[in-house]
Parts: sequence; C-alpha cells; structure tokens
Amino acid sequence: MKLVLREALLFVPVTLVYRGVRLEIDDILVDTGSATTLLSIDSVAPLGIMV
Repeated sequence: MKLVLREALLFVPVTLVYRGVRLEIDDILVDTGSATTLLSIDSVAPLGIMV
C-alpha cells in the first residue's frame, strides 16, 4: 500500500472490483476516525453501479 502525505493528510490509491469490472482511483483520503467510506456516484460510474 502506498500512502501519500499531502498537506498533512494521508491519501492512498484504491482498486475497486464490481462484477468483474476493475476501477483504480488514485487519491482516496484516509480518515482513521471514520466508521464508513463514501465514494461519489460519478467516481464509480465506470463500474456500472446503479443507485
């Protein structure tokens, strides 16, 4: 895992796989105090996720 420190915040690249489709997102903020992770629908649209 490659952590990147930028402006005192940690970012990490993430790979998502949904129904065999792979998507790489380079800059996900690491929030160690958060109970969940939210991704915008626009950022995961290439996976074909419908809301």
